[in-house]
Amino acid sequence: MTDSEIWLLEVFTAQVAAAILGAAGIAAADRLYYGGHIRGALHSIWISSAVTATCLPILSWIFTVFLGSGIFSVGFVGVLAGLIFLWVQRNLANSPSIRQSGHDLSLLLSSSEAIAPTSKPRS
Repeated sequence: MTDSEIWLLEVFTAQVAAAILGAAGIAAADRLYYGGHIRGALHSIWISSAVTATCLPILSWIFTVFLGSGIFSVGFVGVLAGLIFLWVQRNLANSPSIRQSGHDLSLLLSSSEAIAPTSKPRS
């Protein structure tokens, strides 16, 4: 294997690890939020951070490949990561939460039976 192939394998490994950790972080944040243990603001920050951290390995690889390894590349990664964080944060803050809208996820998540329709279908 050449050095570039080893480097690509390292980037791939970092991306898979970031995806696994990001998914685990998002799942933990959702479980705590929908369980009523954390507020919406902390949930939004937690989710935004997890999504941004998941994107960092591939962003850094893309900018290193196309711009080289240097302060210019690191600056672009930082700016783009900040934009991703703010974009996710803004969209989560603007979306209505399930808890506020009156829907109950516990019925959907805990029930293993199908719910019968309330009206008969027309013939």
